[in-house]
Amino acid sequence: MIDHGQRAPLLGLQPAGSAGAVALRGVSFGIAATLIAMLSLAPWMFAGETTIVHVIMPVMALGLAGAFAHVVGYRPRSTILAAILGPWVSWPLMLSSLALLAFRLS
Repeated sequence: MIDHGQRAPLLGLQPAGSAGAVALRGVSFGIAATLIAMLSLAPWMFAGETTIVHVIMPVMALGLAGAFAHVVGYRPRSTILAAILGPWVSWPLMLSSLALLAFRLS
C-alpha cells in the first residue's frame, strides 16, 4: 500500500530556499547561459580546432551539466553526484574552460 501522506519530492527537486541560494542559482545560470550562447551563436570559433573539441569541450559540458542541475534545484541523494553536480565543481570547470577557450582562440 502506498502512503500518499509522505511523498518524496519529484526527481529530487527542492524549493528555492533563502535569498543566498537564489543568488547562487542566478550565478550558475548566468555563467551557463553565457557559454551556451557562445556555443550556439558562434560555432565557427570551434571549426577545425581539435584541441578545443577533444580537451576543452568535455570539461565545459560537465560544468554546464552541473550548472543546469544546480539552477533547477536538483539535489541527488548520492553524495558523490551531489559533489559533482554542485556549483563548487561546475563553476571552476566552466570558468576554466572559458579561460582556455579565450587563451586558445587569441
